[in-house]
Amino acid sequence: MINSVEELTEIMIRAPIQMAKSERESLVPIVGAGVSLPLGLPNWQQFIANLSRQAGFELADTQDKEPPDLLEEIKQRMGETAFIASVQHQLLLPTNSTTATLQALVNAPISKIITTNLDPALETAFAKAQKPLNPENIGRGYSAEELSLFDRHADGPVLLKIHGSIERPSTWVLTRSNYDAAYVTPGNLKSFLSTKVPIPLFIGFSFSDFDVNESLRIAKLTQKKKAYSIIQIEQAKRLAMRFKALGIIPIGFFSYDQIPEIIDEIFDCSPLSISLEAPYGKASPARLRVGAADIEISPTMKNDEKTLESIVSILANAFELQPNRSIITEPKFRTLKIG
Repeated sequence: MINSVEELTEIMIRAPIQMAKSERESLVPIVGAGVSLPLGLPNWQQFIANLSRQAGFELADTQDKEPPDLLEEIKQRMGETAFIASVQHQLLLPTNSTTATLQALVNAPISKIITTNLDPALETAFAKAQKPLNPENIGRGYSAEELSLFDRHADGPVLLKIHGSIERPSTWVLTRSNYDAAYVTPGNLKSFLSTKVPIPLFIGFSFSDFDVNESLRIAKLTQKKKAYSIIQIEQAKRLAMRFKALGIIPIGFFSYDQIPEIIDEIFDCSPLSISLEAPYGKASPARLRVGAADIEISPTMKNDEKTLESIVSILANAFELQPNRSIITEPKFRTLKIG
């Protein structure tokens, strides 16, 4: 029985981080929907509710249905053209956005990343850090041609968007028929996950039951004895038996702003510096720096205190103005300077 926070921290945070750290050369981050939520994108429930409202109807009896089944129904009712336009509208991202979690991934020495997200948050994060991804190193969808990027020698990181990319609707994995084609029908994606992904590291799959189920589905298809998942401690406890059956080692966190720190620790990176420079003068813009990303905040937004607080919260990934000391290894401090 765990008797203290210190013991819980050792068992569910420090120890699994050290295990993952010793295998970081084999880790392939698999990024889920939770990583994009701080940027203002909707969760699954909001996404489906918004789409159904735009189509002019309410879906009944949704509690027992998974998002792919609901989206299949929405698409049938809306028609393909309207469905595509609505999805693209829902997943629009401001070009001036990033988060500490995304910048931690950009800063880490990672050569291959997989995401199930359609949105361009990862591509934008690399661009904001002055490290734009080579377009030839971005795979969209799960065709053999796109997945073959993992076999090529690439100059720079490779990003595989296995559920497709927002600007290419033909690559999307959203509806039940899409999921069946991707995960049930024998084919490219099942073979790829079982042979090309050494050790998955799931990030952003702990925000809803469907997100967790996606990580479990992928972990099962990899047919590996081991994977890691950065996940809330309470959810890790609840999923302990399912994780054990699939060889998933949970790396727990108490609050979401610890995720960038965990990534730093695993990949042995320097902690991200986060600073806000807000010079005096109504006409002077402010600048938020998250790692290597430089975000300009217009004078209008800077001079609106509530808006400025909101920008800091979103772009710095709910980073605390007076953060606690690190609970992972030796104390480290991240400073947010204002002025």
